[in-house]
Amino acid sequence: MTRLRVPETLHEQMPAGDYEVLYVRPAAGLIQIASSRLSVGQKDKPEWASLQRDPGVRIECGNCRKWFAVTNIPIDEIGGWRCSPCRGARG
Repeated sequence: MTRLRVPETLHEQMPAGDYEVLYVRPAAGLIQIASSRLSVGQKDKPEWASLQRDPGVRIECGNCRKWFAVTNIPIDEIGGWRCSPCRGARG
């Protein structure tokens, strides 16, 4: 499960908080998120590019559970995302 943290309200239907990524539509540039997998009602479908422009939005590493900026993460890597140290990349 991939989670995003939105630090400030993006619009009235999407308050600040933690959200689970339900699915990703790379071709459309959209993701579907909800406050939990069991959330009822409307799920938000923000454009990934708009989330990347907000400097406070964070993504949780699926391995170490630390939070990172989403700025340089391609949309097709969101599901099951892991930070560079957890992927074994050297920086």
